Amino acid sequence: MKVPAVFIRFVSAVVLCGNVVLHAQPANVSLVPVSWANWPALQSFALGEWQGEWLVLGGRTDGLHQRQPWAAFAAAGQPNALWVLNPTTGGVWSAPLDSVPAEVRDQFKSSNPQFEVFGDWLYITGGYGLSAATGTHTTHPRITRIHVAQGIAAVKNGGVGLKNAIQSKVDARFAVSGGQMLAWNGQMVLLGGHRFEGAYNPMGHATYTQTYHQKAVRWVPVDSANSFTCSNFHQNTDTVRLHRRDWNVLPVRTANESYLLGYSGVFQRGVDLPYTDGVAWDGDSTWTPVGFSQRLNQYHCATVGMYDSINQAYAALFFGGIAQYYPTPGGGLATDPNVPFVKTIGLISHDSGSWSERPLQATLPAYFGATAEFIPAPNVPRDANGLIQLAQLPSDSAFLGYLYGGIESNAPNVFFGNSASQSQATSGLFQVYWIKGALSVSESNLGPNLVEWISSAGRGRGEVRVRPLGNAPVELRLYDRSGRLLHQETATRHQGEPFAFDFPIRGAATVVVRQGDRLASGEILGLDGR
Repeated sequence: MKVPAVFIRFVSAVVLCGNVVLHAQPANVSLVPVSWANWPALQSFALGEWQGEWLVLGGRTDGLHQRQPWAAFAAAGQPNALWVLNPTTGGVWSAPLDSVPAEVRDQFKSSNPQFEVFGDWLYITGGYGLSAATGTHTTHPRITRIHVAQGIAAVKNGGVGLKNAIQSKVDARFAVSGGQMLAWNGQMVLLGGHRFEGAYNPMGHATYTQTYHQKAVRWVPVDSANSFTCSNFHQNTDTVRLHRRDWNVLPVRTANESYLLGYSGVFQRGVDLPYTDGVAWDGDSTWTPVGFSQRLNQYHCATVGMYDSINQAYAALFFGGIAQYYPTPGGGLATDPNVPFVKTIGLISHDSGSWSERPLQATLPAYFGATAEFIPAPNVPRDANGLIQLAQLPSDSAFLGYLYGGIESNAPNVFFGNSASQSQATSGLFQVYWIKGALSVSESNLGPNLVEWISSAGRGRGEVRVRPLGNAPVELRLYDRSGRLLHQETATRHQGEPFAFDFPIRGAATVVVRQGDRLASGEILGLDGR
């Protein structure tokens, strides 16, 4: 049974969730909304940029998918065109899908394909949607590429010549949806995802089969007589770490290393919750980074990777989307097992060998960001793998690029209401500015991190996750609103390792956790909201 959202108000000066620093830091962003007429509202699409203009295709024109198999991923929500968008002038052009080769039309209507620009071409793999031939839903076993400059010119011409700009191959190795594809170190890489066949339903009924990809795949695209080949194809299988989809993957650069990092994603085996760890891959092997944790922005959302070469610090920005955890106004962290839409702009940084995560002071103006994309400005300085070079930015408030599209929701939790009107695809466009500041924060300057989170555990129970320092006893006290002590217990054999207190609750209560002179407190509401 799903548990209602938890509302927590921390009154301690500093509260950490793992490595999450839950208060504003100097580094920040500014979003400036841009409104252009007749831009398409899309989510889960593919996009390629050339000379400041965008070639956009695929995705969905509706919001979060419905619960009923007959309503989820319906034909009515499939796009019927390709677009060219100019974010500077507001220019918009379109071409009908019947101007592309017949064999790729289904793929160009699909949701969550993987995509990336490599050289002059936008490559697209997989994607989930209807098959015109069978009338059933499928993950398309196909890799397709479209010449970006020629495709943009053809779309501007109403689709004339578009077929000549597209090449495609049937290849079951690329029957993947919800993974991430990147150009990295002179090769193409596809990480994670799954193959979903049949009609979606949330009850596990026999309307579909689902197979997680569980692979890191790399290859080099090579031109070949009006076609292309996937040369030097190689794959790593990791059935534990790469059992993920709908996640974000970005290049990581440190003083000594360069690799790809998959952030969070879904779903954990045995429970419908996102992961909180990450998956690193260096071209040959996968591993779990020590000290890394992500609780904010856990689903696919718009992302930005950055590197400060002067301080040798790495950072990644995540814009909204969906997450199990979100910051509260008092500086705490709430957890909702229904995994809601959030407004959080999160920053994960790596500096001096340590990982940290925190929400920025800025937030999104609405519940959106899920399946949106960030498109760097053409002149923003980037390294060979696409990381924005912070040391080369021209000013303290520097224009980085654009945030476009995705799902916008009317409320944090709309899935169980099952109303198609509660969320929608958006044509929203924002300019993103980076406000220079510290990418990392020393824990010694912040005070102790005693409590990671407090939540309702359901069935009249509450739970506090504690991260002790040393072996000293940790005491829990629970008070009602009149100040009466309701519950008290002490943990003495924790050996300095993180653990959870489980305690009874009936209504609103104040939780106090103390270890020596370290103290954290917060308010937790009963399941009836009182």
